[in-house]
Amino acid sequence: MGGGCGNTRILASMKLLPLFLASTILGCWWPGPVDKPTVLKVETCTLPEPFRFGTVLKEGGNARLIGNEYPGSVFGQIRRTIDLDTCATVSTSTLAYNSAHHASVWLNGKPVTVGGMVRNSSGAVFSSAWSQYDHNQALGYLYSPGVHDPELVKISDTEAIAMGGWEWSTTSAQVWLIDDTLAKAALPSLNTARSYRTAHHINGKVYVIGGLFYNGSTLTNLASIEVIDPVAGTTTTASYSLATGRRYHSSVAIGSKVYVFAGTNIPSLGRGAGLASIEAIDTVAGTVSSCGALAYPRQHAQTVRLQRDGKDYVAIFGGEHNGQPVPQAELLDVATCTTTVLNGVSWGYSDHDRIHACSGNKVYLVGGENITASPHVGTNKVYTIAFDDDTACVE
Repeated sequence: MGGGCGNTRILASMKLLPLFLASTILGCWWPGPVDKPTVLKVETCTLPEPFRFGTVLKEGGNARLIGNEYPGSVFGQIRRTIDLDTCATVSTSTLAYNSAHHASVWLNGKPVTVGGMVRNSSGAVFSSAWSQYDHNQALGYLYSPGVHDPELVKISDTEAIAMGGWEWSTTSAQVWLIDDTLAKAALPSLNTARSYRTAHHINGKVYVIGGLFYNGSTLTNLASIEVIDPVAGTTTTASYSLATGRRYHSSVAIGSKVYVFAGTNIPSLGRGAGLASIEAIDTVAGTVSSCGALAYPRQHAQTVRLQRDGKDYVAIFGGEHNGQPVPQAELLDVATCTTTVLNGVSWGYSDHDRIHACSGNKVYLVGGENITASPHVGTNKVYTIAFDDDTACVE
């Protein structure tokens, strides 16, 4: 029986201890009857250094932390593998180039990273044209011009599609197919250049959702959805779109549907006020509908799919709103489009990269940006959120 409170049920069911006393002795919180994902315990451990704007790839009970951003736009060149439960360093290696604001996926057992922000030996910061995997410092050239903050979506065990991002000061429309050897092939560009979008691989196609368009003068928070078909070699704009254009949002795919959470739609660069709305995209029916709203508006949050008793849920953690952290976690019941606050969690960090991992009934939140610090810095904590034993986190 998994989870920090598994033995609570055993002691209580054997009538060796009252339920509340068993929970107290075992160091966790038992809320009584449970019919939805419920947080039982939150633990933290300390990383060797603060971590933000890098990527997190889970490998067994460990996580590989690739790149980093330190204050003053200094970027990390270390790959660090940590034990998720203890934060102990398992191994380190040196990346082919220093980087943050990149994207990473596992391809055929290799941690492939594309793009990012790089500082050269003269101190100049620029968008990376490179791709790499860190275990032997293999290096390839992917972008022209270089791109930071791209999206990278795995479409098979050996291939992924990279799209969008920033070509330094304007948004990018580039779309590339990359494989585990770092070989590349150009695909038709996005119809609208965009950064801070999300994307998912569903039924052989990649759906690119929302984001920011900026050409140096015109700024648009995008509601449009683009569909990349790598087999047909096409990129098309869907006939349906979000009700609210947004960037810095997060999204979760469940079957043929995508649930889009929060973000911002301020008409200027920067962060500002967050959104609370949730929209559901049905890629088969070709429709978009409202799916309720969060109690706490936010952007730069982490969203995680959960399952319990055959039902789907999405947990949303952290983010920011109007320059302040949002520590309250919330839970969406996908079937009813209702949200509730997840009691027992206070995690007020931000990151527009995916910095979470999950295993069994545990969600791990790795690092994140502390926006209350000046200048903003990463946090050196990993938060482990343990749910009840009947809840499973779905990667």
